[in-house]
Formats: sequence, C-alpha cells, structure tokens
Amino acid sequence: MKYLAILRGINVSGKNIIKMDALRTMMEKIDFQNITTYIQSGNICFESNLESTFKITEIIKNGIQVHFNLNVPVLVFNAKEFDSIIKGNPFAKQSDLDVKFMHITFLENEIDRDLIPHLEEKRAESEQVFCQGKAVYLYLPTGYGNTKLSNNFIEKKLKNLATTRNWKTCLELQSLNQ
Repeated sequence: MKYLAILRGINVSGKNIIKMDALRTMMEKIDFQNITTYIQSGNICFESNLESTFKITEIIKNGIQVHFNLNVPVLVFNAKEFDSIIKGNPFAKQSDLDVKFMHITFLENEIDRDLIPHLEEKRAESEQVFCQGKAVYLYLPTGYGNTKLSNNFIEKKLKNLATTRNWKTCLELQSLNQ
C-alpha cells in the first residue's frame, strides 16, 4: 500500500537537520519500499505492507530518534486519504484565486468542530479558512509569512499536531503518490 509521511520542523533555520538521502536510507533500513522524498522539508512517499498509519508513524518516529537522535513530529496518510484531502480543497476550485497563496495544514486527528471558531481570532479580513476532516485549507493573499494563522497557532487552537505545506508541494506529493 502507498503512503505519505510528512515531517514537521526539519531543516528549518538550521535546526533538526536531516538530509533526504539519509532519510531514504533510514526508511529502507526500517523496512519500507519504493521510497521517494520531495524537497528538504521532510515529505516521503513510500510503500508498506502494514495497514495501520498509527503503527507506521511510530516506526518512522522511532527510526528518526535512533538514526538522527531527533524527536520529530510525523504525520502519515495512505495514498487514498491524502488524495481525498487534496481534492477537498475548496479554494482550488475557484478560478479567481491565485494558487501561490493556497496552503493546507495537515492534522494528526480529525478536527474537533467545536474548536474551529478559535481560528477566527487571528484571521485577517482578506484570508479564507476552511476546515474538513484532517485538514485546514488556507487562502492567504498576503502570503504565509504574513499571516497570524501559523502552524503553531492552528496547532494550539485546534489542540492537534499539525504541519503545513503550500499548494504546489501538495500537488507534487499527490502526483508522486499515484
């Protein structure tokens, strides 16, 4: 079965450095197959005979701890689930929106609907947010670097482990995971 692992907080500002070739080697050593990484932010497409994303997540986290001495948050999705998240982006269907301002914050667990209103606290008037399942879809016309809806803010307000990718990266990962 095909999977995608998204690591949070590696190779950012010179911290938690993991080279992608070393990450691929580690994945092979812990018995995953057909491993492909995409850019340096920790995106891994791979195959496994295991069916539990929870078990796969634990194996990868443990592998990173053993091989790199780092405690890194890891989110794992099977190919079908990831594809569904990508297809669920309501902003991608709007031709008047610029794709370079679209992002998805991926979540470890389903969103607690009662917590969604907390995201409004920092949302700028020009920004759009849509929450569904294990994803927060963002349209940020002033850029991700200028929003208050940072990964840390979303994680804190939704009480959910999260990591964010831009739309271009999401589409590339979807393509690699076909």
